[in-house]
Amino acid sequence: MNIAGEFQQLLPQSQLQIGIVVTHNFDGTSTIELIGGGTLVVRGQGVAVGLNAYVQHGQIQGEAPDLPVFEIEV
Repeated sequence: MNIAGEFQQLLPQSQLQIGIVVTHNFDGTSTIELIGGGTLVVRGQGVAVGLNAYVQHGQIQGEAPDLPVFEIEV
């Protein structure tokens, strides 16, 4: 029994982020402006410029709904 290994399996492997597609780049990537601030260059161009996108593992996963966002600090 490896308790440390079992604990690692409980942790998420990659965080799902939401951002706005700013541009599609010539190399098949997109520039995303994250809701919390900052930008990412990720693989994929499956979401149109100006729309929200889910991003995980450095790749666009799909279009995210345009819902109000609340940021809460704990």
